[in-house]
Amino acid sequence: MKKNKLILIIIGIGLILTPILFYLGSNPSSELLGEKKDYDQEIRSADDGFENNDNFLNAKNISGLTSPLYNLNQSDDDYYMIDIAPGNEEFTILIYFDHDSGNMDLTLYGPDQNWLADSDDSSAGGGPGYESEQINIVLPTSGIHYILVDGVNAGNLYNMQWATDAPPLDPPSLISPANNLFTQTTIQNLHWTPVSGATVYHIQRDITPGFDTIPNNFTTETNFTTESLSDNTYYWRVRAYNAPLGEYSTYSPTWRFTVDTQAPEAPLPQTPSHDSTTNNNTTEMIWTVPSGNPNLYHLQISTESDFSPLTVNITTPSNTYITDPLPDGQYYWQIRARDAAGNWGPWSITDRWFTVDTVGPDAPVRLSPIDGEYINKDYAYLDWEASSGAVSYQVIVSGIYNNTLSNTYLNLSGLAQITYEWRIRAQDSLGNWGSWSSTWNFTIDFTPPTYAPMMYTLMNGTITNNNTPTFTWETLTEIDKYQIQFDDNEDFLSPVRDVNVSESSYTLASALPDGTFYWRLRAHDLAGNPSNWGANWSFTIDTEIPNTPVFVWFKLNQELNLSNLIFFEWIGDVDTGEFQLQMDDSDDFISPLLDIMVLGGNYTSNAFTDNTYYARIRCIDNAGNIGNWSDTVTFTMDFETEPPGGTEVNIPGYELLFIIVSIFGVLFYKGKNFSKKNKV
Repeated sequence: MKKNKLILIIIGIGLILTPILFYLGSNPSSELLGEKKDYDQEIRSADDGFENNDNFLNAKNISGLTSPLYNLNQSDDDYYMIDIAPGNEEFTILIYFDHDSGNMDLTLYGPDQNWLADSDDSSAGGGPGYESEQINIVLPTSGIHYILVDGVNAGNLYNMQWATDAPPLDPPSLISPANNLFTQTTIQNLHWTPVSGATVYHIQRDITPGFDTIPNNFTTETNFTTESLSDNTYYWRVRAYNAPLGEYSTYSPTWRFTVDTQAPEAPLPQTPSHDSTTNNNTTEMIWTVPSGNPNLYHLQISTESDFSPLTVNITTPSNTYITDPLPDGQYYWQIRARDAAGNWGPWSITDRWFTVDTVGPDAPVRLSPIDGEYINKDYAYLDWEASSGAVSYQVIVSGIYNNTLSNTYLNLSGLAQITYEWRIRAQDSLGNWGSWSSTWNFTIDFTPPTYAPMMYTLMNGTITNNNTPTFTWETLTEIDKYQIQFDDNEDFLSPVRDVNVSESSYTLASALPDGTFYWRLRAHDLAGNPSNWGANWSFTIDTEIPNTPVFVWFKLNQELNLSNLIFFEWIGDVDTGEFQLQMDDSDDFISPLLDIMVLGGNYTSNAFTDNTYYARIRCIDNAGNIGNWSDTVTFTMDFETEPPGGTEVNIPGYELLFIIVSIFGVLFYKGKNFSKKNKV
C-alpha cells in the first residue's frame, strides 16, 4: 500500500508539471524548449519521425532514447516498443498535446501484445486547451512492452516522456566558464554536462558563495546565457530535475568567475635609471606593481624611441626581468600591466633610456722599449700613449711587476741581465677592462762581446787597383752591427771613413784616392755594447797603368850557333809587376803562338819553324793595372841557309854592335820618360 501511495504522489506531481513542460516543449518561445536537441532533429519527419510505426511489427524501439521526445506528429496510429529492465517494473508513460487540435489516447500492451492499461485524462496541462494522457502501472513482468498513441489522426503535435523506477539523478558536471576564471566578457554562457533522466536543469548564481540572493533559472538545455554582468565575482551551480518522477539531483560543486573590465594602471620603471650607463649587458629591469591586481607584464626594449625594431619583447608574471646579453648601445624601454581578466593597461613613459657599455678602451700603443729591444743598462723606462676613455692601466712585467696605475709610464731599476716580457691594458670609468696588448720583450745586457771579429779581406799589405774594394770578416752571433774605420794614418785619430754595417762584409761606397790606407774593425752586440778594436791592417790603392816596355834586342839563336831558339830582351818597370809576351805568325795576334807571363827583362822562346813572326810585350803591375802593348817587331827565321863560314858564326865586332845598340836603347828609353813615377 505504501508503495502504491508513493506512486500516486509521484503521478500527482507529474500531472501538475506536465502542462508546464508541455507548454514549454511545444511553444518555440519557451525558455525551457529553446532550440531542438540533436536527437529531435534526428527523429522528426513528415509523420512522427518513425514513418511506418503503425502496428506491432514495425513499432519504433525507444529503449535506447532519452526521455522526453518532443514535437511528435500524430497523423496515424503510432506504435512504440520499450524494453523494461528487471527491477524497473514501476512504469509511467505520459503524453501532452493541444486538445483543441484533437483528442489523443494512450494504450499499453505487454510482451505478448496483450492489453495492460488505457490512459486517464490529466488536468496537468500546459495551459488553456492543453491536456495530457498518462498511464501509471506496476508491470507484471519485465521485457518488451508496446505503447500505442492514437486519436483523430489530425496531425496533432505531442510530446512523450516515460520513466521507470531508476536510480537517483547524478549532479551535472560544470564545464564553462572555467572555475576561478577572470574575464572581460560581461555576458557569459554557463555550460554543463547532460544528466541521464533529467528533463529540466535548475541554475543558481549569486555574488556570494552562500547564494543569499538567489536568481533561479530553469532550462531544458545544458547551457544558459546570462544577461550583461557588471564587474564582480559570481558563484554558480546547477542541479538536474526529472519531471515525471519529480526528483532533483544534488547540486554540482560551486564554481566562480570574475567579470573585470577595468585595466591596471601603468607601472613606473625603476631600474636601470633614466639615462644611466651600465657595463652589465644582462641588465636587470625593475618596475613598480601598479593598482588593479596585475598578473602579467609586457616589457619592450628597443634601440629606437619608436620601438621599431624590438630587441626585447616579452611577457613575465614578475615585476623584474633579467635580459639576455645586450649588444653595446643605447636602449629605450617601456612596460605595461595586464590583470587576470586580460585587460592591458597603458604603457609607461616611453621617453626613457639607458646605455650598455661592456667594451673597455683600446689596448694602449706602446712607445718604448720596442719589442725585442736590448738595453745596455740595469734600468728601463716603459711608456705608452693614453687610450681614449681610460682612467687606469694594468702593467705586467714578467716576474717583477703586476700593478695598476694612472700614469702612462713606468720606471724599472736594478734589473738583471735577462729577457723580460711585458704587456698592458686599459680600464674605463665603468670598470670595463680593454683587451691586452700583445706581449713585448726587452733584454738587459751590459756585457760587451769578448773579442773583435777576425778580419778576412783585404789582407794586410794588399795592393789593389780597385778604389772601392770589399772588406770581409768573421760573422759573430748576437751582434747588432759592425763598426769599420779607414784612415791614412794607423793612429786613427781622424778616420777618413767610419761606417756601421749589419753584415759581415762592406764595399766602399765611394772611391779612395791612390795611396796607402789602414782599416780596423769591432762588433757591437744587440744591446749596443762594443767589443775591443781588432788589428790595424794596411792596403794600397794603385789605379795608374804601368809604362810601356821597349824591346831593346831580340836575336835569332842560330846566329849564336844555338839551334833555332829565339832570345828576347826589353826595358821596362821590372820591379813593379810582370810582363805579358806574345808572338804570332800574324800581326793581329788573334791566336798567339806564344802568350806567356814573364818576370824580369828577358825571355828565351821555344823552337819555331822557318817563317816570318811578330812579337809584342806589355807590363801588368802588382795592383793588376794592365799597361799598353809595345810596338810590334817583325823577324824571319830561315834555318836552311847557313851563314858565311859555316855553323860557327864568328863575326868580329858583332858583339860590340850588340852592346852599342843596348846602350842606345837604354838611353832612348830613359830619354823619353818611359819610366813610371813613384807610387804611394
